[in-house]
Amino acid sequence: MGRTLLILNAELGTDEQWTPGLERLGYTVLYAEEPGQALVHIRQGEVDCVLINGGDKYEEILQFVQDFSTEGQPPPFVLVSASPAAPTYSAKLGAAAFVPKPCCTSELEHVLMRMSV
Repeated sequence: MGRTLLILNAELGTDEQWTPGLERLGYTVLYAEEPGQALVHIRQGEVDCVLINGGDKYEEILQFVQDFSTEGQPPPFVLVSASPAAPTYSAKLGAAAFVPKPCCTSELEHVLMRMSV
């Protein structure tokens, strides 16, 4: 595949679980602990898709999406969250997909393949 995924709001346990599987599928995985770091990667053209590992940080995620949507051709993003409000957030934010947590690599793979990422 040779595509690059950026995980925003990396959580040690969850992201360590996803990364080996995603790398086996041919993805390069980058991490950003906060939105500013993610924007740097996006502006450098390094990112094909953003996985937003969200919780209840709707305002922070909303601001990030607004910031990166002003970039020329922003990459699609997927909201991954256990929050009961996340499906609604996902739709309001214009996410390409929503994945409920807990999830495994195969669930992420299915969504990414459906998106052709």
